[in-house]
Amino acid sequence: MKSGSEQFGKRPTILFAQYANPDFYPTTYNLAQMLAGQGYKIVICCRADRPANIEDYGEHISVHRIGKPRSGLLAPVEFAIFLLVCLFIALRSRPSLLIGYDLQGLIAAGAIGRLLRRPFFYHLYDLSLPEEGIGKLGCVLKRYERGLSSKAAALIVSSDSKAEFFLRTSNLDRSVFVVANSPPLQERAASDLLKRRLAERGFEATYIVYYHGSIGPGKGHLPVVRSIPYWPKGTAFVLLGVIYDQGFFDELMRVATGLGVQDRIHYLGVVPFPELYDYTRSADLGLFVPESTASIHVYSGAAVVKLNDYMACGVPFLVSGMDALSALACGTGAGCEGDVGDPCQLGHTISALLRDRAARERMGAMGYQLHRDKFNLPAQYEPILQEIRQICKPGTATVTR
Repeated sequence: MKSGSEQFGKRPTILFAQYANPDFYPTTYNLAQMLAGQGYKIVICCRADRPANIEDYGEHISVHRIGKPRSGLLAPVEFAIFLLVCLFIALRSRPSLLIGYDLQGLIAAGAIGRLLRRPFFYHLYDLSLPEEGIGKLGCVLKRYERGLSSKAAALIVSSDSKAEFFLRTSNLDRSVFVVANSPPLQERAASDLLKRRLAERGFEATYIVYYHGSIGPGKGHLPVVRSIPYWPKGTAFVLLGVIYDQGFFDELMRVATGLGVQDRIHYLGVVPFPELYDYTRSADLGLFVPESTASIHVYSGAAVVKLNDYMACGVPFLVSGMDALSALACGTGAGCEGDVGDPCQLGHTISALLRDRAARERMGAMGYQLHRDKFNLPAQYEPILQEIRQICKPGTATVTR
């Protein structure tokens, strides 16, 4: 499937390679939009591991969705197809630059870049560790990550803590661009969208506690549900995002039913990024309280998309007590910390925040100011844009290191 204009003219081409579906990874979508707006043609090659959630990425952006998700013995076949189609599209589009957005995307961008003598970037979304279940194929590809990372024209990591951890565990000594997963600049605006949506369901919400993102084990959803009995009456817990484990979500609702709070939990499905901000800014409190010690959580900090979105929408947020998360929340004043290991204490913390409007307004205002000053897409990406402008400048030699 392709989206966007087919007539790109003489724009310099940048090819994105991402094994995951970029419809659910806002940095890919946002960067494509920004670069297209600055005169580049963007070609995205991705695996069609989920149905399209964004049908049209806009003018000067084409999206090629490759194959179907396979596992086990067929996973290498699926990856080989991905590589071959990426190569075919690269030969046809002749990109000035390639960007790999995950481990498989790095392999594709690095291999094709070296074949066509074009520079490539490695843009790490998440850390890929064999001990954290990246699969047999991922373990095989992991052997090539360090070598290709050392040859990338730019290595982009989404937080200081992730950058330090990646360089240390990969035994790399090179410069890194740290670029938070921030959204485009947002206007400060009021919204009651969530309350209206819940009213349509027959629930008149006094307060809304909110989470958007992937829904599954280890992300703190169960402790949050167990804390609901301690919340003020009329408080709803709203979730938006992909349910990766239906069995987990069923268990979540069984726990809620056992506590008698099932009517206060509202799952609203998946919302495309362009529509997400009105939902987010209509919440009273945003949550990100992972209880697992997976590297994706421990070293996240400013890399967490939802925390960047909460700040952009002026919504105060609560995080669990992991150093990188606490530094962003408590260290900036945009949020605070809760004890995810104690549902009673967590519930009382959330309750106190909901009842203290002045504190929430203060944290929301601080978060929004941080968004305006620092955690927004143009500010975060300016050093990368300088690199891209240099690479794509007419007459510049486009060869790999």
